Amino acid sequence: MKKFKTAGIIALSLAILAAGTALAGRFGKDGHDFGMKGFMGFGILRELDLSETQKTDAANILMKYRDEAITAADTFAAAREKLADAILIAEFNEGSVRLAVRELAVAGEELAVLGAKAVSELKPVLTPAQLELLKQKQAEMKAKMKDRRASRRSKIDNWLKTHISR
Repeated sequence: MKKFKTAGIIALSLAILAAGTALAGRFGKDGHDFGMKGFMGFGILRELDLSETQKTDAANILMKYRDEAITAADTFAAAREKLADAILIAEFNEGSVRLAVRELAVAGEELAVLGAKAVSELKPVLTPAQLELLKQKQAEMKAKMKDRRASRRSKIDNWLKTHISR
């Protein structure tokens, strides 16, 4: 009975880890902010110290994509929820999980393309120094994400080592 309970806990932990991966990358507080977090967060826009003209240009560019990106972000959030349900709530069905992952990929692709379009229009508005700062911030974000992944993996590895039956 103890081995069955331990196996169940490990399986649940792995499912939660998988769902966490599926749910990673939230867009904004409510699961979306019309994709801004995905390609250039509001904090970065503030850090770029945009001139008033640049702020107006950036706002006009972002507004151009706002409605479409909100819809895409909502679709992405719904696809993430569907995947989480397929992993955690429903009885295991590999086909359902694979379908949910494909739907999430399509929704993520749409959101990424919209973000890339907006960024491609924003770049010419920025000065060379602002573009360099943007690259620096991107490198910092990549490093933080890598550190978070390593930390999460270390925590689950430590938990597994502590609780696995020998």
